Amino acid sequence: MRQGYLTLLIGVLFCLTVVHSQQSFAERKSDCRISFGAVLPLSGEGADWGRNTQQGIDLAIAEENAAGGVRGCMLKMIYEDSPSARPDSALRAYRKLVSSDGVKFVLGFLNQDEAQAVGPLFTRDGVLVVSTYTTGKVSENMTSVVMDPLAEAVQLADYVFARHKSVAILASDSAWDHTFAVAFSQHFEKLGGKVLVTEEPSFSTTEVQPYVLRAVKSKPQAIVLPTYYLFAAYQRELSRLQYSGVRYSAEVDQGLIDTSAGAAEGTIYLGYAQPSPDFSKAYQLKYQVMPDIPAANFYDGVKLLVKSLRESDGSVAGAKSYLAKLKEYKGASGTLRFDDGITVLDTAMYLVKDGKSEVMAGEP
Repeated sequence: MRQGYLTLLIGVLFCLTVVHSQQSFAERKSDCRISFGAVLPLSGEGADWGRNTQQGIDLAIAEENAAGGVRGCMLKMIYEDSPSARPDSALRAYRKLVSSDGVKFVLGFLNQDEAQAVGPLFTRDGVLVVSTYTTGKVSENMTSVVMDPLAEAVQLADYVFARHKSVAILASDSAWDHTFAVAFSQHFEKLGGKVLVTEEPSFSTTEVQPYVLRAVKSKPQAIVLPTYYLFAAYQRELSRLQYSGVRYSAEVDQGLIDTSAGAAEGTIYLGYAQPSPDFSKAYQLKYQVMPDIPAANFYDGVKLLVKSLRESDGSVAGAKSYLAKLKEYKGASGTLRFDDGITVLDTAMYLVKDGKSEVMAGEP
């Protein structure tokens, strides 16, 4: 009889252990989290882009979590502000994500200066970065889902040269502006055009009058404005001087148009193609506004990062290997093509008209 009771007791204990183990596994599974970090300018200059980016990321994260996450693990976003997208603030934000929060997957860096300052740390820290805004590769652990400014500058130079044979360039000393201005100049002159003046003052200057005056006095057929920080100031000064020539730029958002206070009217710029209808509809439904630069790009950044985790063993090395082999990705921002560190996207030409951007029909 004792033997029977003992056998029964062992059986009950075994069953309880199995049940407890299953419950513990389920609890662990439900608590499973994969942390993504983002370094964005959520205050200061560029905060509009930071907000747009955050909203694009949040939309993608919500969709992926609703679909079950990655192998049952939910995605958790941790945001760090890089005020005005400065290199020093980006470095502090990145270090907090990696050192304090233990993040291994990062999105962000909307300024090329930020990416170049932080980029050398990516490989050392074993961190995978998607959507870094820069030209070429600053790290083998980086994949960009925004247009390389070198490729962008060549496209704009082709477009401008077909219509004008001399230009003046008003940029700044920020890395992106300088990279774009040099690439544009080289290609434009290679085509046979003439760059009469190139001005690159500090991106933080508050006095642009002498630079604009020199550009206007050179009597160009058009003026090119490859700058974010000084775009509005240049436009207002050009308007004050009653400059009537054509103005060109790249990646202009509604915030820049608004800050220009009507002075950007008539500006033609190269921008990303319109986001996919499904993305635009979902974005508008969630935020009650249409998406602006670069919401769709960073939405794609999340989707691409999640895909790399699902298609690999889920490690940084596995995801990195998957992304390194990827040549093309069709997302909300269009078709992204990757070639040895250079990212090229679908683009369109836009006209600023009545304070808004409209696609120029029939233009590439």
